[in-house]
Amino acid sequence: YNVRILDAYIGGCTPFVMTNGNHNVWYTIQVLQNRKGGFTEDGVVGLSSNLFKGMIAYEQPDIVGISLMFSSIHHTVPMIVRLVKEAVPNTIVVLGGAHASIAARELLELEDVDYVVMGEGEVVFPRLLHAIENHEPTDNIPGVYPTPFEIIPSLDDIYPPAYQMVPVDHYFAVLGRREVVMITSRGCPFSCRFCSVPQSSHRRWRAHSIDRVLAEIDMVKGFGATDIMFEDDNISLNKARYCGILEGIIKQRWRLKLGARNILLTTLDKEVLTLMKRAGFTKVPVSAESGCDRVLAEEMGKKLTIAETERVVRESVEVGLKP
Repeated sequence: YNVRILDAYIGGCTPFVMTNGNHNVWYTIQVLQNRKGGFTEDGVVGLSSNLFKGMIAYEQPDIVGISLMFSSIHHTVPMIVRLVKEAVPNTIVVLGGAHASIAARELLELEDVDYVVMGEGEVVFPRLLHAIENHEPTDNIPGVYPTPFEIIPSLDDIYPPAYQMVPVDHYFAVLGRREVVMITSRGCPFSCRFCSVPQSSHRRWRAHSIDRVLAEIDMVKGFGATDIMFEDDNISLNKARYCGILEGIIKQRWRLKLGARNILLTTLDKEVLTLMKRAGFTKVPVSAESGCDRVLAEEMGKKLTIAETERVVRESVEVGLKP
């Protein structure tokens, strides 16, 4: 299938260096033009409605897939779908992503939404396209609402992200650093009550092999990346694998700046923290959540104690990392 990617957010951003020269910040095109806060007439940041519709109309897509990565942006869906249908009335609209996985029924009730894909889309979406193309039933495809989704058992079967299809240098300019987001594993086996990951991963943790992770890092370095932010739900769950990735980065002498969003604190001892420091980490994310053991256990269902958090903070500082 011929695919085009339109990032309506980054497409409406223009890098701008502050006059003091100490920071790289970004503003939307609208801010630079009218200084009214960067919001479009529809109250969103990014491409204006007219530009968005014009780009959709130019491409004349048969199908438009809209990714809802966060529940906090769900209120924009009716507007975006309306703009798509105004641009190309006969196009098929498919919603997917994290929010679609947990709110599929509500989304399908919206006007002009044709399909909702739940779970991991790499396998589901091509199956849906094949069924549409061949006029076959779609309601029996796992992951196409209402059929429950399945998870991909082997992540190494998935192709790496198609960086060549997006303006990588534009992202770097907007960020003010040459940072790439990378996901080396998916899911989490725990059931913290504040987290949606167990619902979207069936509480199963799967991971790319160490060699696959190192190959993807080498690939993004080829695009000019110097910083990598690991966005895994739980990157260090398998301690041996996590250490293997860190050791591989050290061995390659890539001199990258590394960061992570979610790390299982109980897997972090001085040996692991030292490897993180040597690999290129400067900080350790400490998801303490609460300073009360009772709240952690009874209210949050989180398998962590204050003592464990204190140990990780102390040992992080000892090896030269900032918690």
